[in-house]
Amino acid sequence: MKKRSPKKKNRQLILAFFIGIILICNGCGRKETGQKENNEKVNTEETETNAGFEEQTGQAQEEAVAENGETEEEKAAGVQAETSSIREQQIKNTDNETLLTMKANMIYVTVPGNQEAEDAINRFFADRHASWQDTVNTYREMAEQDFGTWCAMKSEDNGEEGSSQEDGQKEAIGPGSWNSYELDRTYRVMRADEEIISIVEDDYEYTGGAHGNAVRVAYNFDVQTGKRMALEEVASDLDEIRQKSVAYLGEKLPESKVAEELFGDYANHLEDILTDSTWYLDGNGLHVICNEYIITPHSAGILDFLLPYEEVDVVKERFQLAG
Repeated sequence: MKKRSPKKKNRQLILAFFIGIILICNGCGRKETGQKENNEKVNTEETETNAGFEEQTGQAQEEAVAENGETEEEKAAGVQAETSSIREQQIKNTDNETLLTMKANMIYVTVPGNQEAEDAINRFFADRHASWQDTVNTYREMAEQDFGTWCAMKSEDNGEEGSSQEDGQKEAIGPGSWNSYELDRTYRVMRADEEIISIVEDDYEYTGGAHGNAVRVAYNFDVQTGKRMALEEVASDLDEIRQKSVAYLGEKLPESKVAEELFGDYANHLEDILTDSTWYLDGNGLHVICNEYIITPHSAGILDFLLPYEEVDVVKERFQLAG
């Protein structure tokens, strides 16, 4: 793996996407009519944050080596999927009030000897980052509008209808008085070998109210082609894997830790859980993700069910690993 120029180019492309998110965010928190002095202060702080982001992103591979205890030689021998540390960024207005908080990390895949597959998988996640950048812009605008509305309502409650919005902001803002928006996207590598790469994406958003919303999605890739895999490609029989997963969940759920939170008609929705976006493989078996409100309320959180290879034999033998 001495010839790294194509991979360095990929890393630079993905890094550019990620830094693009931060650069867009930096321009979001300042009002056009804000004071020049405040803007200069915000610019300085955000430049330092960007430097930290770039440095952290560039250390993704070194961090993975430290966490996994692997040497560069060991890592070079096979397929790799690495994530950078989760970093946090805040968008603030000219009054230094936080409008939007974001948490995210990056992922980079290496497939020795198969540049085409490697490029395809990394392009997929680069596109995910670009899409998330658009979402960041949308949420920033929403938060800015909602904050202005909140300030106006707060001023009215305080009997200050004649006050300007700027006056209302200065007098009404206080610790805990405004709940900023939150938008997170993080990745975890569940399996990466010569047969399959399984990666889980966790998304979270909060735009006010009693609680936020979370969703988990799994992405599985064919290491030979770099294409995203459907359930039928790993199942020994598609109908059988659906039937056995429903039967297995029906047996285990009544005695699980979420038994008391199950909806009354949960049994009627077990077949809705397993889709092409809610499964992944690891060393122990087939995992099935169950997002909120399918069989349990928000309080139960996102559920992850393991169907062990040795107990539920529905995965093609070449994808099975010893637990």
